Amino acid sequence: MLGIYIHNLKDSSSKTDTKGANPFSNWTFKDAQGNVVTYPTYDWVNDDGYNKMGNWIEAAAKKAGR
Repeated sequence: MLGIYIHNLKDSSSKTDTKGANPFSNWTFKDAQGNVVTYPTYDWVNDDGYNKMGNWIEAAAKKAGR
């Protein structure tokens, strides 16, 4: 699992929004052994999502054991 912030993308009126809170901060995730697991969040614009999304997905899949 991963999160992607899209606040820097322009809408149909060419406006952008402010960055919201971490979407995962409201929950605690644990693995099968009860250890707390954190998931990364990326910024689509600042972290070059257009070119790097595949890498983000691959890293999440490896972390999940796939």
